[in-house]
Amino acid sequence: MLFQSRIEHYWIDAENWIGRTIGRYEVDRVLGVGGMGVVLAARDTTIDRFVAIKVLHAEFVDSPERLQRFYSEARAVGRLSHPNVL
Repeated sequence: MLFQSRIEHYWIDAENWIGRTIGRYEVDRVLGVGGMGVVLAARDTTIDRFVAIKVLHAEFVDSPERLQRFYSEARAVGRLSHPNVL
């Protein structure tokens, strides 16, 4: 039940991203929430393209291990090339 409560808490926090701007990206909606972060659907205002952005939960930004895992995942996803992948 603790895990369920944490995920519910993360969803509430995630919804605060909707309508915000992160750099050149306007956040449209929440795509998903997990134990490590939240994935947001956003529009790149420079090239008018929809993208997915993953944001690490605030409680993990001071953890070198979590940051390393986050960057490793970002590098792996960055190598993907498929029409069904944002």
